[in-house]
Amino acid sequence: MGWSATLIDGVAVTFSRLYVGDEFCQQLIPSGRELESMIELADSRHVPVTLATPPVTDDGLDGLGPALRALADRPAAEVLVNDWGTLRHVHRLFPELRKVLGRVLHREAKDPRASGRHATASLTEPYVTLLRRFGVSMLSLDRLPADESPLPLAVHLPYEFVTAGRACVISGVAFPEPKKFRSDFACPRPCRTLFLDLRSSDPRVEMRQKGNALYAGNGGTSLISSAAGRVARWVYDLSVDKAYSLFASSETSHEVESPRAV
Repeated sequence: MGWSATLIDGVAVTFSRLYVGDEFCQQLIPSGRELESMIELADSRHVPVTLATPPVTDDGLDGLGPALRALADRPAAEVLVNDWGTLRHVHRLFPELRKVLGRVLHREAKDPRASGRHATASLTEPYVTLLRRFGVSMLSLDRLPADESPLPLAVHLPYEFVTAGRACVISGVAFPEPKKFRSDFACPRPCRTLFLDLRSSDPRVEMRQKGNALYAGNGGTSLISSAAGRVARWVYDLSVDKAYSLFASSETSHEVESPRAV
């Protein structure tokens, strides 16, 4: 059934998969209970779930355990990985889960001022062999590759990932100066509602800070017409673009902080 909607730019879409979690911050790894709530939402719409995971420390990898176990028996469930250790961990302990390579692990030109949208690294045969060895079934990108891909592609829009780090400007907002930019505390997750829109000397560059990650506009749904059928999945990141929120009804008033696949 999914979610049918018309985006602000007039494009009619049907969301057929629910992404939960975060690709860049381990403070946003959902608990087992949070994930179960999202699974219930997905089940009510008859759509499968993808758990987005960030680069993690050892503690972060342990924190993924409840969420991975909650997904282990779900039909068509996936894990999006942005950490080689996470990929190996999931491959060994949860072989039944499909694995999608995240944008942190796939090399792309991250400068939003770069001309053109064909700025991805070549998918060499040894690299693809390595990915298939670990059961990777799809690649996540922000830009369309110049060459044909041997693996299915999931392209994110309307923003591309530029960079991320352990020090988070957003998380430090509510803390006094001596406690800002630390990673050894329980984050209150202000990035669920707080963004920074950044000005650029180049009017073509639209940038946004969400939590510890910096994003730039990548053309949005206009990319779809230029893909010529080479993209297996379009992922629309509502957690970054609040203006496109489709879940304001009372049915989902708890607000879903996650990307969705078109």
